[in-house]
Amino acid sequence: MFAMFRQFFAMFSSLFSAGQRGANALDILAGSLEDTARVYADEASIDRQMRLITRQRDLQALETKAAPKTIAD
Repeated sequence: MFAMFRQFFAMFSSLFSAGQRGANALDILAGSLEDTARVYADEASIDRQMRLITRQRDLQALETKAAPKTIAD
């Protein structure tokens, strides 16, 4: 009877150990996914800033071309 309880305890011990290892693996995976998402967000932010700068330069170029000439010119 004691052998049965020892085996029962060993089964639960190994089950919880496997569950803990699985949870740790998921935690590590979630951490790497967060890092990847942060990198993608940073790249998207840099891309938006670059497009904004390009559009501002294009707008300034259009404004200088479209500026009306004064009589003194």
